[in-house]
Formats: sequence, structure tokens, C-alpha cells
Amino acid sequence: MNGKTLCGEQSYFEWFRPPLVPFLMCVQSFVGFNIAEYLFILLSTLILVTSLYLTAKKWDVDYRLFLVIALVTPYALTFSVLEGTEAMALSMILLAAYFWPSSYSGIFFGLSFLTRYTSILFFPLVLFLERPNLKQLILTGVLFLLTVSPWLAYNYLEKGDPFYSPYGSYKFNVQARTGHYQSLDLMNFLVPGAFYSL
Repeated sequence: MNGKTLCGEQSYFEWFRPPLVPFLMCVQSFVGFNIAEYLFILLSTLILVTSLYLTAKKWDVDYRLFLVIALVTPYALTFSVLEGTEAMALSMILLAAYFWPSSYSGIFFGLSFLTRYTSILFFPLVLFLERPNLKQLILTGVLFLLTVSPWLAYNYLEKGDPFYSPYGSYKFNVQARTGHYQSLDLMNFLVPGAFYSL
């Protein structure tokens, strides 16, 4: 829906959603939004395969194992495109890990954040894969801020708060669900179990 708003086709906008996926949907909408959805799945899968390959190559791991896990298992296929952003966010985190300790990883941290706000939780894990120095951390932070600053500026101009959308996402997805627990369901164990048994 946000992609249609960005393209000027409707006025409803969900502020709690990060902007990268709707932006990509808008860019691909020249073929129509129904086809753009499939193009986005194809694009995110291609980026995921590339990021898996590069990351495996960097750490000298057999990339075919990563590809099997990411593309063949029903668990991974189902959940990577379930909400439309998981595969893209994972790809950006993997690309940040691939480029680290180069400061260019800050761009991919930013793109990951603009795909799923919760991906910020993975940043410390990537940053300490290799011992960083202060200059690398600062440059990475600057590139991260440059990547996300247009969205934060837009939030400020429209809502008066640069963190309106990330905070709205937190409030909608975390704070409002405190106290709401999912009951124990056998499927919670079977689906991951099927994944790990492959």
C-alpha cells in the first residue's frame, strides 16, 4: 500500500512501515503493481543469492550449503517472503558483513534499517566480526546516517519527529503487544524442526 502512496496512486500511508520495500515497489510499478510484487520477490531473491555467495566466499564457506538453506527448504522460502521484507533485510545485513570492516558497510546497515527497523539489533554482531578501529566505526556511522537521513528528514517534515516511523513501528509491533502471548502450538516446533532436519 505504501508503494502506491509513494507513486501518487492513493493517499493512505502506514507510517510504522519502513520505506525501502514500498520505494522499490513504486519503482517497479511501471509494469503494474500486481506484477511488481513478483518482480520484488525475484529481486530480493537475487540479492539474497548474491549476498550469500559473497559472504560465503569471504569466510571460505561452501556457498552451495547457504543456497540450499535459503532457497530450497520450505521453511526458508515461506518465511523469507512472508511479510515481504525478511529476505531483503537479511541480504543487506549479509552485505554489511561482507563489506565490513570497510566503511561502505554503513550503507548496507542503512538499507537494512530502511527495510526492517529491527535489523538494527544485528549491527553490533556484524561490527565485531573483525576488530574495528575508531576511524572505521565513525565512517560507518556517517554512511549509515547519510543513508537513513532522507527518511528521517521526511519524517521530521511531515510529522515533526525524525523518528516518528521507527517509533511507530516499535509501538505497533512491540509495545502494543506486551501482555499478548501466543499459546503453545505444535506447529511452532514442527516447522523449524522440519527445517533443521534437512
